Order: sequence, then structure tokens, then C-alpha cells
Amino acid sequence: MQKILLAINAVSPDSQSIDFACYIGRLTKSVITGVFLENLVADEKPVVKTGEGLPYMDWDLDEHSPEYQKKNALIEKSIEMFNDCCDRKSVRSAVHRAAGVPSREIIEESRYADLIIVDSATSFNKTYEGRPTEFVKDVLKDAECPVLVAPGSFEAIDEIVFTFDGSRSSAFAIRQFTSLFPELGEVKAVVLHVSKDGIWREAEQQRFLG
Repeated sequence: MQKILLAINAVSPDSQSIDFACYIGRLTKSVITGVFLENLVADEKPVVKTGEGLPYMDWDLDEHSPEYQKKNALIEKSIEMFNDCCDRKSVRSAVHRAAGVPSREIIEESRYADLIIVDSATSFNKTYEGRPTEFVKDVLKDAECPVLVAPGSFEAIDEIVFTFDGSRSSAFAIRQFTSLFPELGEVKAVVLHVSKDGIWREAEQQRFLG
């Protein structure tokens, strides 16, 4: 792989997902690009503007407000934490700040990436959403490259479980995974077969294994 994106809430980064991304980066000898996502829409406030001599209300971002300056300082600390982690683990890294609607920003970037890594709790809402969040669901649904959801805790990959229901999409997902991670070729793999009658016929098994 050449380019791995790590989706990060710029003001609230998850250290576990950064560690996991560094592990994947070292494993595949890839560059990890930290995409620091800022929910710009949430920061906009109503302001009075003048156009053609008449005042009107609009939404705009006040980059000189104390709130914005505080947020920007938090983002700089987040970027520093990411860079420090990558340096400690000898992983090549890059930083990209993306301000706007977070899901749209990362989905647009996915067009030029080999893989996205995201924490299942990544959210830009102020209320608890559970796991996965709406942001993560949107990324899983619309991303234009494979998406890897980072585990909550992690030490090493010692077993891989594939789920297979005989469909084209599940077969493609398994092929895509093995293509992306040839370095995991010696790791124990388990195939969990799912079917309506609960039977995996021998002919189907042979076709899968062949």
C-alpha cells in the first residue's frame, strides 16, 4: 500500500486508533496521513452582513473569536501528538487538515487512498451516539476505498476471522483484504460461513478454498 488515511476528530483524537494506524503503517511500510477533520458548520454563527447597501443575516466563521482560537490550539496539540506517535514508532506520516462537513471531507479524500482507518466512536455530535457513530456509518457506506475500523484495544494481529455468506460482495471483501495485507499471509485465519440453512456444502467449500 502507498497511502493510508487515518480519520481523526481534530479536537478530540483517539490515541488507540493512532497506535493501531502506526502498527498497520509499520506492517505495510506505508505512509499514514492523519486527516484532521473539523466540523466547520458547527462553528459558524449568525452575523449581519451588508450587500448592495442593505443589511442581511448570514452564517459565517469568526476566526478571531476566543472560541475559534482555543479550538485551533487544541488542533495543533492533536497534530503534535499524532506526529510524535509516528516518530516514536518509526512510521512515515503526513498531516492534512480538512474543514467542512467531516463525512464529506474524508469520503472525498478516500478517492485517492488505499485504505481508511477510523475509530468506531469518532463523532462530531455533542451527544453520545453509541458505536458505530453516524459519521462512521456514512464512511463505511460511501467511502471509495476499503475501510478498517480500529479496535478499542490492541496488541498484535494473531488471528483473522472472515465472514462469508457466498455472496459476491463477501468474496470480493476477502480478496481485497488479502491483496491489501500480504504481510498477514502466515497469520491464522478462520472463515465463519453464514447461510440460511446453516450448511456449507463440500462443493462450495472446495470452490472457496480452491
